[in-house]
Amino acid sequence: MTDHHDDGRRHAGGQHNLESNASGDDPPDSETDRSLEDIAHELSIDLVKILEAVSKRDLLEVVLATASVVGGGLPKQCKTGEIEGELNRDLRERVALTKIDNVEGFYRCEPVAPRSYHWEFSTGRVPVRAAEFCEELGIGYDDAADAVAEAEGPPPGTPWEEDEIGQRHVADELLKRARGQAGDEEGAGHTSESEQKSARASKADGSTRRAGREGTGPKESGRAGAGTEEAGRANTAPNGCEVDSSQEGVNQPSERSDGDIGGGHERSTPPVEGNSAEGEVRYKPSRERWKSRGAIDQRRYLDERARSQAERLLYLHLLSCAQSPDYDTGEAEGMEWVGVSAETMEEEMGAPYHSTRQVWEHSDLIEADPDYVPPNEDGEDGRTRRFRIPQPVLNRWAGLGDGSRRWWLHTEKPERTSPPAPMSTDLSDENNHRYPDLIDRALRVWVDTIQPIRLVPIKEAIVSLDEKNTKTARAQKAGLQLQLRTINRQSRKVEGGVAHVRCAYTPTFAGRIVFKKGGPQGMLGAVKARAYDIKGLTNYDIRSCHTTGLQQVADKLAGVGVQIDVVPWEEYPGKYAVAKQTGLPVILVKIVEHAVKYGAVLPSSVEQVKKFYVDDDNDPDDVSNWPSVAQAAERYAADVDAALSTLHDVFSDMRRVIRKIADALLNDYYDATQRGGYMHNPCGVSFNPRDFEEGHERRSKVMAWMLQGLEAAFIHSLTLLSVESDDFNAVANEHDGLIAEGTVPQEAVEVARLMSGFYRAELVEKPHADEDEIAEIYGEDEQLGEEETAFDRDARYHAQREIPQLTAGEYEEMRSGSDPMPPDPAGNAKSGPRRRQ
Repeated sequence: MTDHHDDGRRHAGGQHNLESNASGDDPPDSETDRSLEDIAHELSIDLVKILEAVSKRDLLEVVLATASVVGGGLPKQCKTGEIEGELNRDLRERVALTKIDNVEGFYRCEPVAPRSYHWEFSTGRVPVRAAEFCEELGIGYDDAADAVAEAEGPPPGTPWEEDEIGQRHVADELLKRARGQAGDEEGAGHTSESEQKSARASKADGSTRRAGREGTGPKESGRAGAGTEEAGRANTAPNGCEVDSSQEGVNQPSERSDGDIGGGHERSTPPVEGNSAEGEVRYKPSRERWKSRGAIDQRRYLDERARSQAERLLYLHLLSCAQSPDYDTGEAEGMEWVGVSAETMEEEMGAPYHSTRQVWEHSDLIEADPDYVPPNEDGEDGRTRRFRIPQPVLNRWAGLGDGSRRWWLHTEKPERTSPPAPMSTDLSDENNHRYPDLIDRALRVWVDTIQPIRLVPIKEAIVSLDEKNTKTARAQKAGLQLQLRTINRQSRKVEGGVAHVRCAYTPTFAGRIVFKKGGPQGMLGAVKARAYDIKGLTNYDIRSCHTTGLQQVADKLAGVGVQIDVVPWEEYPGKYAVAKQTGLPVILVKIVEHAVKYGAVLPSSVEQVKKFYVDDDNDPDDVSNWPSVAQAAERYAADVDAALSTLHDVFSDMRRVIRKIADALLNDYYDATQRGGYMHNPCGVSFNPRDFEEGHERRSKVMAWMLQGLEAAFIHSLTLLSVESDDFNAVANEHDGLIAEGTVPQEAVEVARLMSGFYRAELVEKPHADEDEIAEIYGEDEQLGEEETAFDRDARYHAQREIPQLTAGEYEEMRSGSDPMPPDPAGNAKSGPRRRQ
């Protein structure tokens, strides 16, 4: 797990008070004063090197601030304001960035536009490393520069780097500031709340994973699932349905050890000398990749339970996955399984070579699936096992985050650090590749967007759920606690109980964007209903998004000569009507409806499940081995056999339509549209069928890629249009909808249809939840009137303000029109629009 922007491109975050051993926040081990001295010593060497090169104390601070924004190794265009935002107010008024000169061996700066420059740090990444050291000491860049200026310098004519006494004086000054013994009168940081607005891009720091399972290599820019740690796991399970993760099971050993699953791949991490035998640690864990910080109670919790550094890092990685935003989050009673390869555990977590069982077996922190991922299912040749954090552990962890001081969680020994900086929206993937144009331009709108959120309803929901003694309530409470932590981290200010939260989105599979670490986007609908109950805000949704999406896909297929009848989906009455007609729980109908859209298997009886859908080497009576539709029926239905039969009757014709569409996309549509082996969805995300196992996995992935790409393209288009509109501002992305300030006019909807190719999309105002759902979370007695039926509720969901569908003539005229993409205000087709003030 990693903190976003903890890769050396962050600002120092202000003065941080490092107290003595007497502090109640100190860990069980002693305070690591020696490590602070080491950091200060290393920083003093870098600071004097930079000062020797730039010759001015003011420019030293500028270089440090720029290094935190840009990072090292690659040129990056930065606006002057992005750098100035990292400087203290006085320095910002004194220094003209246009006068900064290139310094050979450290950095170069080239103006590329008015108030915009190309920065590149080179040899040794000295400024970048120095910025990292500042952050680890918890001091601002102005403090670092002052420490150099106020230290007793070397004799005249003596280079700083050759004078050890001078360096020691600088290190002493740095330690004073790190421990709060100097500079307190000048304030707590080098950036004020209003100065933290920054448009710097971040690189996704986690590995790319496919379909909820971790891969081992980078993906091509623009390909499905590329670019982020969360890619491909939040939206659909491998079988297209929610995964039952409510089983609070105990780790079960496999018949064979991890050493039996192969090995011998080329190793990229230098091995630890002398350790080459099986079962010994061969590779040093990656400190940078798993960077994570938390409160002292969380540090103690890990220290008491983690038996090895590899177990600690595996837990932090799973925790990062648990915090990843899920569509329809809050319904599940536990986290999904996450695949981690033996190679990753050995090379990057420091697990014993060919004996990774030692990391997770009998762990108090981690639960392991007893079976390996089947060979070739995810390209790992059987070298991947699935893990998750048991829900009781996750619940406990979520309640341990209080306290302002922060400690590194990934280090073997306790080390104090500063609170994490607010995250920002990603504008490139981990390989520094930009996203497809529509996604890129939409992301640039969100960079500077602030969304208002009421905090009291979130805290009230946590208290209410705490009083409910159910597994679901405990999981929902833990989710809200983690999401509130992200909201607090992103809050620029709080006024009248309303937090002004900086948006931080990153793209995922097919072109959707998700709020990092869950955030407000992942909250329960009932909590959103109250948290966003702010005058002027409206939640918009694409009506019957996937159903109309299927109709649109059928139109696309007709264009390549394939006619598919989608009448079964057009006649589907909706989950509330089906629940009323069949007596099945609404949540069960909802789960199966979404699963069928991605081609999930649909058994008609328990006998069929055990006979045809459980592998021969697995226990057919173990529900965890059942397909997910059957798991959902077992969880929510009183009579599982009857429920499966009813669900098969309701959805079987709809599933056959999905099968036909998926096969047509993989064959006829691919043959007609592919270029270089890839076809592209409306978001511009590419898809190569050969990246997925032939059969069910490939069909489910292509359906998700196309349907989610359609909805995302429509919402991205509306987001772009909001920039130039006087009628509405996009405030938050909601996957198949958005929260807006003002009213979205019909003209904008029509243009968004053109831009996205989702000509059938209808936009409606929709409450986040109805009264029953709100009362269920908050434990109130508010009930709908007896006269209101499920049909009434469904109609009220969608009919408060419906934007009319186009006529056939208007539809054809629209399809034959010109490119409606609005011009870029800067005149650069590749840069995003500016937010309207």
